[in-house]
Amino acid sequence: MINHLKHHPLFFVVKFNSTLTLTSQKTRPQTRPSYLQRLLLTFVLLICTSWSHGALIFSDDFSRDNSNDVQNNWQELEKDSNDVAIYQQQLRLRDNQSETPSAAALQAISLESYQDLRLTFDWRATTSTEASDTLFVGWQRQDESFTNLWSSALGGSGFNTVSFDITTADIPADYVSLAIWIAVGSANETVYIDNLLLSGELINSGSTEDGGPTENSSQVPEPSSLALLTLGLALVTRKKKSIQ
Repeated sequence: MINHLKHHPLFFVVKFNSTLTLTSQKTRPQTRPSYLQRLLLTFVLLICTSWSHGALIFSDDFSRDNSNDVQNNWQELEKDSNDVAIYQQQLRLRDNQSETPSAAALQAISLESYQDLRLTFDWRATTSTEASDTLFVGWQRQDESFTNLWSSALGGSGFNTVSFDITTADIPADYVSLAIWIAVGSANETVYIDNLLLSGELINSGSTEDGGPTENSSQVPEPSSLALLTLGLALVTRKKKSIQ
């Protein structure tokens, strides 16, 4: 499939390692890729995810009206009531505090039944951010501390798509929530998050000696079917988004 894409004007460079990063040759500074590019990128990510991660655990494309309340069961840690918010159909994190995190969005997810997770999301930092500012993804723990899974220095960027694996060993026994947070130095430094997707394999999906499913196994769609179903829903409901 990739060889055919090399001759397509919207060719995406796909780099496979411990972190999967996709970039577009047509990305413009401080603007999001075109709507067609975004649909193609979503399709590639869903297919890649479906090859080894069969169950959708949680997703959010933040396609909601502007609001200081993120909704969809997200909890917010912020200095002011509008620092963690929905803005132009994306999750916004901004502002600084004397302690870390400067701002955070937390999603309580039960992961006891899953293994071999994969997390995918888009992110962009405004030009007001600096290389000393950081975006983190990880866990909030029972003592309210944070454990980092992935991080990136900021400094301004167009939208990037990140996808990485999460093993059972990466999940603290005392985790409370999946956490996305920033550490920045001033009030106007902002990060936007979009198209978040968490998937994984069900631990209890097994079979008996005669090849049939066990009593506790769950019937889940084939990975490729799940990807195509998710893509179909995305094509129906997705709206074209842009950042001012």
